[in-house]
Amino acid sequence: MDWRADYARGVNRESVFLVLAFALPASARAQVEPEALVREAFAQLGALHQDPQLRGLDLERALKALRAHATPTLDEAHGVLRAELAHFSDRATRFFAADGLAALIADVTGGAQSTVGLPELLSLDLDERNGDVVIVTPRPKSPAALAGILPGDRVLAVDGRSAAESGVAEILRRLREERGATLTLGRGEERLTAKLVRVDASTGAPRVESRAVEFGGRRIGYLALRNFSPGVGDEARRALDELTRPHVDALVLDLRGNPGGGLPESLSVAGAFLGELPIALRVGRGDVRTTLTATGPRATELPTAVLVDEGTASAAELLASGLRSQHRAKLVGARTFGKALVHELVPLPDGSALLVTTGRLLASDGGELLHVGVTPDVLVASQPELTLRETTKLATQDDLAFARAVDELASVPKR
Repeated sequence: MDWRADYARGVNRESVFLVLAFALPASARAQVEPEALVREAFAQLGALHQDPQLRGLDLERALKALRAHATPTLDEAHGVLRAELAHFSDRATRFFAADGLAALIADVTGGAQSTVGLPELLSLDLDERNGDVVIVTPRPKSPAALAGILPGDRVLAVDGRSAAESGVAEILRRLREERGATLTLGRGEERLTAKLVRVDASTGAPRVESRAVEFGGRRIGYLALRNFSPGVGDEARRALDELTRPHVDALVLDLRGNPGGGLPESLSVAGAFLGELPIALRVGRGDVRTTLTATGPRATELPTAVLVDEGTASAAELLASGLRSQHRAKLVGARTFGKALVHELVPLPDGSALLVTTGRLLASDGGELLHVGVTPDVLVASQPELTLRETTKLATQDDLAFARAVDELASVPKR
């Protein structure tokens, strides 16, 4: 794939996470001077990062470390960049060599052939406040979910080696090995162990699921979105069209366990319920605020409730908050994760890349989402045994949040 053409068109260029496939031939990699690579990385950070002062970074220190090698190599330049970013005030900005970048892209686009259910940036991420590696949410019915891993769990060790010493890149490398890995997790004061074995990535719950449900004498359209990977917006719109053709009285949009994904996909789904209305704010360099607007035509007028829980994060939180701010839906469930940074994936000339924090998202009224999350209108305890493991019981009598959402919709006249 020619990454230059996609990048120039701005395809998914900037989002809550960003997906951009690109590669350079080995001959091009060899032509890049290590010092030029370090300088280019600093130039990109200075141009794009939300903090133009780049507090904690020092180009001269980085160049001095590189020149300490008799004949610096690109691998040594990579090491210098990683070491320098460890000083950065923003832990969420990170460097990817070409192999790690390819694995990231496979994770977030669903292109990986096998998985333990903890894709990078989506299900497993770095808490920029303290450097902890945190579970956002495991993919439903994945080995991680079936092992009992929950949103908010902290990774303490991988295969017995401290996570603080390993770093997120090494943890992910081990999880991507065919043999899998053993995680030691912290949950409050508890310590737990999860042995994870990779399985075929095609197994597990689909990313979009929809059906009409007879419940309490009403016919409810149920739509579950499990991430916002590329194409989910169009897929969700098609599902809504199919749901609303038959006789349904209301809709329940299930965002539980949705770790987010591409901002354009989230905005497209918002547009299906709202049309082109504002749903959030983005804060960028210099604390400049811009309005984010839902995209595409409104696809349904049906009354709607939205289900959320501790595994609802990032672009999914944005969608839930936006629908409520426009008085389009009531939120039911548990307080969401609180992940609202905006990143841009910036290619470097040797095929590596920087994931640069370019801003953060706010609710449309200016309320913080980062580390705060969204508190539902109606609180219902989460049921990870359903949302992550026994997903066939979702939207049934066993699903307490769904039942409560239908109750909340009961005041709406039948069609």
